[in-house]
Amino acid sequence: MKKITLFLCFCVVSAFCLSASAQEKYTLKVQFPAGKYQNVIESDMDMSIGMAGQAAKMPMKQKQTQYMSLDVSPKVENGTQKIVMETTRIAMETKSAMMNMKYDSADPESAASPMKAAGAMVGMKLVLTFKDGKVAKVEGIEEFFEKLANNPDYPKQTAEMLKKQFSNQAMTKNFDAQHEAMPSKPVAVGEEWKTESTTEIPMLGKVKAVLNNTLKEVKEENGKKIAVIISKASMKSTEPNEVETGGGKMTFTKVDIDTATTITLELETGLVPSTVADIKMEMEMKLEAAGQTMQQQMTGTGTTTSTLKPVK
Repeated sequence: MKKITLFLCFCVVSAFCLSASAQEKYTLKVQFPAGKYQNVIESDMDMSIGMAGQAAKMPMKQKQTQYMSLDVSPKVENGTQKIVMETTRIAMETKSAMMNMKYDSADPESAASPMKAAGAMVGMKLVLTFKDGKVAKVEGIEEFFEKLANNPDYPKQTAEMLKKQFSNQAMTKNFDAQHEAMPSKPVAVGEEWKTESTTEIPMLGKVKAVLNNTLKEVKEENGKKIAVIISKASMKSTEPNEVETGGGKMTFTKVDIDTATTITLELETGLVPSTVADIKMEMEMKLEAAGQTMQQQMTGTGTTTSTLKPVK
């Protein structure tokens, strides 16, 4: 009887080991097949702003939707690929006890909106050059800021401030974010991996991000294998930036952002059809102007979604 029991245990353990070793592993890599696409990014945030040390806070609700077209060229012999991104429409809305404002570049009635300066982004084109799965170069930034500086609806001081902050290096790191979240080797369903990076973010300074990622599942959808990745990130500032605001200075002394993002990835093409990020943030900023210093606190929760669809 004892021998039979041991034999059965051996069989169970052997079967488990064989099953584990045979578990399929998947290569997760973000890519852009040649073609035309529409990318829609929607952000919906509930925020609270107030002076440091004071209980009274002003609630604020912000919504923003940005529509972009992507024209992706085929890869050439040396492995490089170009993507032309153009903002085609932008819509914004801010609600608080002190103001309610809306703007939509597709609505002629928005021409009188106090937020109409956002329309300067429409027509903005950036050319991204990818090599070996990473952004090697971003072109079009200088032309964009020249357009802003010449736009009568856009404050010149703000345009100059943004030009200093949005460097080619910062934009390159921003576009590389999805690639850096992917594992360096094939992974199985349920497997976890961790990535860390430090990025210079305009306005915020150096921010360290720690991402804990999991391949949740691989499913069939419209005849395609889709990997579902859960990425939980914690981002904190390590070296704040002091930013000139035209007559004053602003420094984000604290940046604490937590996100939980669901990413879908087409295994065959490497395309990312959608991402959904739940965001929780807490920030503190110091404002210096006219010889006075103010400390402000800002907290918020919200969701940002991105959808990418081929255009036929």
